[in-house]
Amino acid sequence: MIFYQNGNGNAASWPAGNPTSYTYTNNIGLDPLFVSATNFQLQPASPSLNTGVNLGLPFIGSAPDRGNGESRQ
Repeated sequence: MIFYQNGNGNAASWPAGNPTSYTYTNNIGLDPLFVSATNFQLQPASPSLNTGVNLGLPFIGSAPDRGNGESRQ
């Protein structure tokens, strides 16, 4: 997930409260550099490229991208 300028210090927040086992060790508080306000693809210089967690799904690069889809860069 990408949280940026969400009014919560860029931290994840769930409606029923955060799980007690949740940690923030892998969060990035930087602008994800979306292409535009309506195009959520990542730009080539995005800090979200190749910084996701490998869950066994195909990806391009050294690691999966963060966000809802893999970038074609």
